[in-house]
Amino acid sequence: GMPPMRCLESIRMRRAQELLASGDLPVVQVGEAVGFRDGNYFSRAFTRCTGVSPTRYRASVREGGEGDRV
Repeated sequence: GMPPMRCLESIRMRRAQELLASGDLPVVQVGEAVGFRDGNYFSRAFTRCTGVSPTRYRASVREGGEGDRV
């Protein structure tokens, strides 16, 4: 029941969350790994989808929080 582009974005953001939580890749490289050529656009899209920036998401997960899930 989800438009194809929204579904793709959701899959990309879930993978980005995994990469941010488990690795030390810079945010720009995480964006590239999930299909975004522009790091700034990735950060805006991630924030729109999750409610927090990629950097804040990574920090919250590392502090023992769950982070926000898409």
